[in-house]
Amino acid sequence: IQKPDVGFSTNKDSFCGPTANVVFSNFSTGYQPSYQWDLGNGQQRNQQFIDTIDYAQNNDTDTTYYITLTATNQCGVVQQRDSINVFPAPISRFTMSQDQGCSPVKVQFKDSATGLPDTYLWQFASDDTSQRPEPRHVFRTGTSDTTYGIRQITTNRCGRDTAIDSVTVFPNTIDAIFQVDTTLGCQPL
Repeated sequence: IQKPDVGFSTNKDSFCGPTANVVFSNFSTGYQPSYQWDLGNGQQRNQQFIDTIDYAQNNDTDTTYYITLTATNQCGVVQQRDSINVFPAPISRFTMSQDQGCSPVKVQFKDSATGLPDTYLWQFASDDTSQRPEPRHVFRTGTSDTTYGIRQITTNRCGRDTAIDSVTVFPNTIDAIFQVDTTLGCQPL
């Protein structure tokens, strides 16, 4: 009798979030082994074959789950360790220093996207764009209220996402309205 020969594989070793089903194949051999799985996500199983396991992304970082299969018999204990990497999908989010004001309105955008975006594209309804994570933009209007749409598009290897908001700009004009009771005559009127 010998120690067991332990081995397993998965149908995925890395994937994009938010979740994925991972299928495990146990091809361990040996005389009357018992099995203990540490699935790296807080779950454990003590059976030879396990069901599909769900692994989830962390919205802020890449996540590595370490899986350990331990096979034990009367001759010894053997382990195999492997890992699964989960990469987060981007989720666009932003805030603005203000969402309305009199022309010109200076707006500072603050990024709060999750999922480790690699690139940013900001689109302003005035046909201006920016690729900075936290741009500033000045919005202007003429003689009427104008609402400008804003898009933040974030991307990474797992995809792309868009957040939309708007800024309303009011005219910066003053119309003087006054009345006089006499328009003609000698001074003083």
